[in-house]
Amino acid sequence: MPFELADRVHETTTTTGVGSISLGGAANASKVTFLRGIGAGNTTCYCMTDGSAFEVGIGTVNAGSPPTLARNTVLASSNNNNLVNWASGAKAVFGVAPAALLMLLAKSGAGTSRPWYAAAGTIWTRSSDWAALLFDGQQDRRLLQAGDVENALPARLGRVCQTITDWNDALENGDYMGNNAANSPVESGSATWWMGSVEAHNSNYVTQTVHAFSTANEGASNTYLWRRDKQNGVWQPWYKLQWSQVEQDARYALNSHLAQFGIATNTVTLRNASPNTLTNGGSYYLAPHADLPMQAYGYLHTEAADVTNHRKQEFTPQHANRTFMRRMASNIWSPWTEYITTDNIGNYAPPGLGIGQTWQDVTAQRQINTTYQNPTNRSMQVAVMGRGSSTGAQAFKVSPDNSVWTTVGNAGGNNIGNSYNGNVNVIIPPRHYYRVEGGGIFYWAETINV
Repeated sequence: MPFELADRVHETTTTTGVGSISLGGAANASKVTFLRGIGAGNTTCYCMTDGSAFEVGIGTVNAGSPPTLARNTVLASSNNNNLVNWASGAKAVFGVAPAALLMLLAKSGAGTSRPWYAAAGTIWTRSSDWAALLFDGQQDRRLLQAGDVENALPARLGRVCQTITDWNDALENGDYMGNNAANSPVESGSATWWMGSVEAHNSNYVTQTVHAFSTANEGASNTYLWRRDKQNGVWQPWYKLQWSQVEQDARYALNSHLAQFGIATNTVTLRNASPNTLTNGGSYYLAPHADLPMQAYGYLHTEAADVTNHRKQEFTPQHANRTFMRRMASNIWSPWTEYITTDNIGNYAPPGLGIGQTWQDVTAQRQINTTYQNPTNRSMQVAVMGRGSSTGAQAFKVSPDNSVWTTVGNAGGNNIGNSYNGNVNVIIPPRHYYRVEGGGIFYWAETINV
């Protein structure tokens, strides 16, 4: 609860008895309330009077409805310096700077007695320069000044770090430094001076955080920061809490290089460049370019045996399920080749026999001993019902070039000079020739593409 003073704090009250003062609001427009001027929870000096009786004291402002002022300590009153038992009626209560307070400050350099605002056990110092002794009344802390001698702070909490010879001895809260001190961090090339702070729960649980003090060896941009803990009375190893600037710069440079290939980050850098210029292995995100297999944004993966003669690249457009590949041999790129996937297989591999085809009766357009061709890039099927001749079986033949013929079946047959009917079904490969020799035809059907 800090001690506060403020100008023009003046309120009315109808409080009776010896309890807290119920504050009734600012006395007029030129005045402010205790809540506004001093603040809730803060302590101040006050004077209260009904025109004849009076009370000067120290009180604490409390928020509420209405706000109140607790009467903590009476400095002077019309009731023999005791609390006044107020009768009914209007009264005034206002902030003051009591003479007792001002005189105590003025004389603080002349004596050694602890003032009323400094409770026993708190740090209190005195100085011949009383004007410099500004203080936080409730916290009972005075600023250290030159010449202070009473209740001085320990060296570890002083103006400079406490010098030590062994970091294992730095067990209490404070700041320390040591040159060639035992049990300091070990850093290759670092200086021997270390300084840092200690945070202690007790002598068995301590945290030390230190940094290199001198830059003679490591340089101004290469300072190290280390930390270690003492756990259950046992010191743990030092660990690096922060990289030096040199180390950070080196990591940043590495990450900047790796980031181009999506290795050190979650994304890759957009390149407005030909894939021919990307000689390093890695992953790239490219803008449309004439040297790509498609004019589209997409992802390029490069593998390099060397940067000039032997590489492989794969490209996948951003918005299509297609992937292309090419390779370089002796510094010459092959054409882009597309991988076959379930999305594009129809563009490269024709559908199976019967898919996208239908049977058609072509009996009227077909004759014996006449050559026909499958003109498509797909296989077709031919079914013939025929009758053998009196001199031999009716042969169904196929040729890839209309020169070399192979008999693949008989549409009709002959048995000891007697002909008989027969059926044959033949698959004709793309661009192959076919014919039926001898006998007669009852029915001829073929599959056609639809």
